Amino acid sequence: MNKIKTSLVPIVASFLSAILPHPSFAEHTRVTNPNSIGIEVLGRGLLYSIQFDRVLNDDLAAGIAFGAIATKTASGTDSGKTASFIPVFMNYYFAREQGSIYATAGATLVTNASDLNGLSANMSSLTFSSNAILGTVGLGYENRSDNGFLFRICGYGIIGTTIVPWVGFNFGFAF
Repeated sequence: MNKIKTSLVPIVASFLSAILPHPSFAEHTRVTNPNSIGIEVLGRGLLYSIQFDRVLNDDLAAGIAFGAIATKTASGTDSGKTASFIPVFMNYYFAREQGSIYATAGATLVTNASDLNGLSANMSSLTFSSNAILGTVGLGYENRSDNGFLFRICGYGIIGTTIVPWVGFNFGFAF
């Protein structure tokens, strides 16, 4: 009986190996398509941002964006003012594959910060001070396909007078 059980092990292993999918990893295209342009919904620009980034090496990319969002007063009424942002950032990738988890950090220049003191962003609890710089840190996932399609999702901490948790979705094209 033991001989039958032991002789079945290689047969079962061969059968499972034939029918189960094998893990495969696509080579990363960050260095072959080092530039990207895209739109981030929510994210660093709070409502939206248009961004460009460039891969510096296999593991690091740097970028710049532009975004804007309407503001409200402390009572919640529309202030009639728009906050304009210029985020600059660095991404560090943990894997050299088509899909990779990455960490990001940066600073966001609020171009009209002096006009926004005491106002809040319409879509978040972020309150503006006269300080023109907001910090951003985050952890996300990027997929940069061979045909150039780029998708990112990232959880952010936007650092102003408080740390505001936020999420962003980026759709773009790498070339």
